[in-house]
Amino acid sequence: MKRTVANPRTVQWLSLLSALVVLPHALNLSPPFLLFFTLLSSWRYLGGSKPQWLPNRWLLFGFTLFGIALTFFEAGTLFGHTASVGLLVTMLALKLLELKTVRDFYLVIFLCFFTTLTHFIFDQSMLLAGYLFLTTFALIALLIYQNLASSRFTDALQLTSKLIFQALPVMVLLFLFFPRISAPLWSLPDDSSASSGGLSPIMEPGSIGRLSLSGKTAFRVTFEGELPPPVQRYWRSQVFWKASDNGRRWVLSPLNRWQKPSETTVSGPSYRYSVMLEPHQQNRLVALDLPSQSSYPGSAINSDYLLISANKISKTTRYSVISRPNYNTGLLSKEERSLGLHLPEEVSDKISALVSKWRSKGNDPALIAEQALQYFRTQPFSYTLNPSRLLSQQPIDEFLFNSQQGFCEHYATAFVYLMRAAGIPARIIAGYQGGEYNPVGNFLEVRQADAHAWSEIWLKNKGWVRIDPTAAVAPERVELGINFRDQLSSHEVRFAFHPSSAFIKLGLSIRHLLNSLDYNWQTWVLGYSFEKQIRFLTQLGFSGLLSELLWIVSSGSLLFFALIAFVILRQRKKEHDKVARLYLHYCEKLAAKGIKRHPSEPASIFSKRAIAQFPTLEKEVKLITETYQRLRYEKSSHPNDLLFFQQMIRRF
Repeated sequence: MKRTVANPRTVQWLSLLSALVVLPHALNLSPPFLLFFTLLSSWRYLGGSKPQWLPNRWLLFGFTLFGIALTFFEAGTLFGHTASVGLLVTMLALKLLELKTVRDFYLVIFLCFFTTLTHFIFDQSMLLAGYLFLTTFALIALLIYQNLASSRFTDALQLTSKLIFQALPVMVLLFLFFPRISAPLWSLPDDSSASSGGLSPIMEPGSIGRLSLSGKTAFRVTFEGELPPPVQRYWRSQVFWKASDNGRRWVLSPLNRWQKPSETTVSGPSYRYSVMLEPHQQNRLVALDLPSQSSYPGSAINSDYLLISANKISKTTRYSVISRPNYNTGLLSKEERSLGLHLPEEVSDKISALVSKWRSKGNDPALIAEQALQYFRTQPFSYTLNPSRLLSQQPIDEFLFNSQQGFCEHYATAFVYLMRAAGIPARIIAGYQGGEYNPVGNFLEVRQADAHAWSEIWLKNKGWVRIDPTAAVAPERVELGINFRDQLSSHEVRFAFHPSSAFIKLGLSIRHLLNSLDYNWQTWVLGYSFEKQIRFLTQLGFSGLLSELLWIVSSGSLLFFALIAFVILRQRKKEHDKVARLYLHYCEKLAAKGIKRHPSEPASIFSKRAIAQFPTLEKEVKLITETYQRLRYEKSSHPNDLLFFQQMIRRF
């Protein structure tokens, strides 16, 4: 016969805990999944006190079919990250709704444990790990409470705390010394919609503007020396060469992305730094202009001076880079010159007249570029996320002469178009600009909101030269950086500022502390790779995997026996304490009759005094004293002696 869950309140607690376990998936799953789970879990919660409200098996079968259909229509498949997690959450809700027996109770608990693991597919932050630790603690306590004789939930919480405390040393040892592997033990098919992020391989009006409303971290950087000034914090990631649709749409370089760069001359100081890059499912790394060396395995610097990887960046990645801000990229190949001068259609009369006016003052490319920047400064251009007018079929003309409102991609594309119309090779660079310095952790944090586009023109005897036309319109963008929190709330460009209010400074300090803790979590916990483990073991004197395994077995055995000894000694201490309390109760009974025991008086001497005053109790007093001494000081006491001693004291 199947045993039902005795306490309906326990089922209601499990319904609430299941909702708390699923709650972080509100950022990962679509609203229909969450609505379906909320409906079924709430139904089960109400059914804890009203079992007659629960659905029958046919209705449950209908819900099951609906859950499968929901997964397919929302995710478009039954595979991948989103579909798999959505199906698991749906299964959890269905099993919760049909929970009746203790077996169902255990199954829902373990489904909650498995759902907890799925959160780390999407996010591995320290804040989420702390939250999931608390939900796991509550699930274990509820599991213990279901099997505990005590009716107090506090007893289950106390036992759970003891179990976790005892497991911590084993957990730390396994984390540090158990051989780590590069690939996960289990994985799901790629789901680009759930895991990709950051810059797009196609640039058009609004593509970078949309990123400016994202507060997600793109990467963090730690410098060996001083930080570069804001005007040099250009993080190179993509190069756009070819335009279409009258300059509205730009695509990445058609050149061989593994083609080596031309001979480059560098001079002056260099920047040495370490980058912790968040996953973005593309084959690109970020680096300051101009990268010269990288520690990332399988990476290379191509002819566009981009740092690229052989594999997609699908997990948090750490690498070191050396960049040289003073450089000369040398000569331009015929193919690069052709691409750098390519225009999708005929240049309009307005643009031709504007460029001819600049060229009439001299054919020096640097002078023409400066006149273009001066045009942006003197005309009523504005830097905004929300242009008031949509660009027409002639987007460059519309932007330059009519709307004159746009974000960085508008200025970069217009400037490159003007330079090519003037016969100057030019291209668009996309990446990130700036970053927020964290004084607590001493690192620079760059977010998706820092995404930026700028231009490069090729000048004789200098090579590719960076020019940021956005800085001509809004120099604060480079000098101050952005205030992404105000930008997210207002959906309009907001620049950073120096806080004057003590309250704002306090909030900023707390945020820096939390970001620093998360950075160290990423570095020392999530970043504890096989290579780091080998270095750590080498420092401890281990020279190979065999010696490591031997150490694990020996230290694990030692820890195991130490824990057993600790439990045994603790149990004996509890028994001894109980014996002492019983004997004290016996002494209090005699004290009530006028025989008071001195604090330092041995039990044998006290028993002689008691017998002298009450000769009729001689047999009982001797038996109590002998049993007490055997329980207290001898190892050969029988387990039943304690029960016998307790009964004697009660009857005395």
